[in-house]
Amino acid sequence: MLWKFDEATSLYLQLLGKNPRSEECLVNLVTIGMARKDHDAVQKFSEQLLTLRPHSQAALEGLATCAFQRNDYEAAAQLCGKLVESGPEHFERWFNLGVAEQKRGEHAEAAKAYAEAVRIRPDAKQAHVNLGIVRQESGELKEARESYERALHIAPDQGDVIYNLASVLEQQGEKEEAERLYVKLLARNPEWEDAWFRLGYLRLERGEHRGAVEAFQACVRKRAQWPEAQLNLGLAYWNLSDRDNAAKAFETVIAADPSCIDALRGLAALAVEREDLDKALDLQARLIEVGERTPELFYNTGLLLQKSGQVEDAVRLYQEALAERPNFPEALLNLGHALKSQGKPDEAREFWRQALEQKPELAAGYFGQ
Repeated sequence: MLWKFDEATSLYLQLLGKNPRSEECLVNLVTIGMARKDHDAVQKFSEQLLTLRPHSQAALEGLATCAFQRNDYEAAAQLCGKLVESGPEHFERWFNLGVAEQKRGEHAEAAKAYAEAVRIRPDAKQAHVNLGIVRQESGELKEARESYERALHIAPDQGDVIYNLASVLEQQGEKEEAERLYVKLLARNPEWEDAWFRLGYLRLERGEHRGAVEAFQACVRKRAQWPEAQLNLGLAYWNLSDRDNAAKAFETVIAADPSCIDALRGLAALAVEREDLDKALDLQARLIEVGERTPELFYNTGLLLQKSGQVEDAVRLYQEALAERPNFPEALLNLGHALKSQGKPDEAREFWRQALEQKPELAAGYFGQ
């Protein structure tokens, strides 16, 4: 009782020497071991206690503590399960069972345990938070939202819970409310870089490009080597017609990851807009090298080759596009034009015919005159 653990332990061991079946001494030694975080002692005396009393609550709690300490969540869950059977109105036991089940990936079982914990103690904010997390990870978004909202009702300033609630709202499609929560969170904690990223993404998605630039700039100021943030920053600048800053952002991504398809695609599109055909062709060739095989890429590269007079290569790229998407009307049409320029009018007419079958309105744009 005076926290003189060495002296107490010595006395209890002397008593055990005289009476090896003293449950009270073993219980107190387990308690001292837990207070000192001496897990070896806790394990030893708990096992001795179980040989005397197989359902000893103190022994089960001691062994559960040791199981948690060595990250053996399977054993922890079994021990906590036995404890809640004998103490079904014990909050800590249900909570610990929830933690053990959550750690071993059994989210449904964890949710049941946490639900019992909050039934017993409705004001236990961490139990509500953990219940929200396992429900969210199980895809039970409505229930997860309820748990997070209850946790925030108990303690409104929990930043991690606000963030989790915002992510649930995003998943539910309530993006305006999610954005409001990210703004609220960042007003209190402007260093929360993941919140800046989500805020930027939502702004970019709804076309608020200046706000997106602000958010993604905050991200890269905090972590310069953040490819996803740099990529989205480039997209936001591009949508503002700020091609120079867009190119810088895409190039930063390429410097870190030369095979980033999205950044190469962005730089290629910028080169096309600037009518820098050589650079555009080089970038699109790199896209093909790194494994990009979309029909649009082959088609766009074919167009560039055709404009630069490389008709034979253009024909090959149009054919690649059609191999990926046989009914690609624009590729059929332009393949026909390329073949005509090579002196193959019969083949050209066949591809024009197929193009017009797929998309008759092409006739007005290409053959109206």
